[in-house]
Amino acid sequence: MEYPPAKPQNAPSKKKRKAFFESCYNPRDEALVMTVSCSALAVETLSMLRWYHFEEDWQEQEIPHISVPSDLLKGHGKGKYRGVRQETFLTPEAKAVFIRYREWFSKTFKHKWTEDDYVFLSTKRNIGVPITRSVMAVRMTRLSERSGIPWSIHDGCRIVQTALENVGTSSNWIKKVKGRKVSGEESPYSKPNIEQLRQKYREALPDLEFLSQADSTLKGKLEELSAKVGEKDQIIDSLVQNKGREREELGVLLTRLLALEKKLDEKRSGKA
Repeated sequence: MEYPPAKPQNAPSKKKRKAFFESCYNPRDEALVMTVSCSALAVETLSMLRWYHFEEDWQEQEIPHISVPSDLLKGHGKGKYRGVRQETFLTPEAKAVFIRYREWFSKTFKHKWTEDDYVFLSTKRNIGVPITRSVMAVRMTRLSERSGIPWSIHDGCRIVQTALENVGTSSNWIKKVKGRKVSGEESPYSKPNIEQLRQKYREALPDLEFLSQADSTLKGKLEELSAKVGEKDQIIDSLVQNKGREREELGVLLTRLLALEKKLDEKRSGKA
């Protein structure tokens, strides 16, 4: 199995990804940013993405699978790109953002989602109409300006590729996740192979997720502080116990001294 050479990729850091995410105007933008950050989907694909491209039980899956047909990818299924599909995934935190987006859009605009709906819908003027690739590009530019972080949808491909390379994923598998042509592949991609891809993607989660990372870091710091407090409590208890023993020993010594003094007094009285 061929493995890609280790080479640096200019992928945005987790800190920058989080800051960019926090600059979003609404849950729709948050879902868009999360998809860009973890799926390697191109902007033209994102603008045409529908809910039926998600696996049927995606909301119950830890890592939802998204299967994109060739006509939505580079080459549009023609010539050497015939039969190519993109088999990609969402991180657990991205899934949570998507669920929140759907709930927010339904409640705000009284929208009832169907599998045929486009994923990313307009929240202004033509509410419910799918946003175009040009609108997505402009939106990403505005978020970049608002957050002060240079960003493009192509950064998502670098993030995903770097994460998968870091866990030793073969170059052919990375191409499959990115929707690139893989020589000698079977079409359609079989379920066992999807599960193998999902497992590799799962291994890459530490590099792909950036919201829960901050939470786990904070949790780690709290646990560290708690441990230090516990150590101090133990030291204090030890000192208190030592003080108690010292007092007991002093009490015993004082009793002995008083007894000796009493005996001396008795002897002195007898001589007198």
